Amino acid sequence: RCEQASVAYSTVHERGDPLTSLTALARYHDLMVVGFQGLFEHGVLDEPDDELATLVQEGVRPLVAVTDEDRPIERVLIAYSGSMESAKTMKRYTQLRLWPEAKLRVVTFHSDPEAGADRLSQAADYLRAHDFEPEVDCVNAPPRDNLLDYARQWEADLIVLGNSAKSLLLRKILGETALHIMRDSDRMLFLAQ
Repeated sequence: RCEQASVAYSTVHERGDPLTSLTALARYHDLMVVGFQGLFEHGVLDEPDDELATLVQEGVRPLVAVTDEDRPIERVLIAYSGSMESAKTMKRYTQLRLWPEAKLRVVTFHSDPEAGADRLSQAADYLRAHDFEPEVDCVNAPPRDNLLDYARQWEADLIVLGNSAKSLLLRKILGETALHIMRDSDRMLFLAQ
């Protein structure tokens, strides 16, 4: 597929610990595409604990985590919490312009519609300044339990997902919502923070 799209690529066969290899290779690449579902399903990782935390801590991001289903990226959902980490992820996705023709929607999960609208307005202004015309939506529900259903209902092909820090190491790095979405998503994910 890369060859058909005239995208420079290389195939690397490594022996040893896959996470150590990915970390080493990430130093010299702008984007890593990883089948995270496969890491869990094929026993490379039992749970996304220390090994995954190490991978992310070592700077293996931005990541595009792919599913087994190959689908064109026509609809991109940016899950935006308003946190600095979430903003950095949105900005990184925007600046890479991976799928510039895709329909873009920014969703925030907030109990106060006015605060949510303000958050969305700022995100939309940023995206417009980079030649995107996003839709926006504020949902009065917690993201952890509602983001995947929302993405399915909107028929998103890719979810752009940042994090909000929590207390434990992995949750601090990825965030509770991001961890849940990584484990359960049937959509491709763009993770940069």
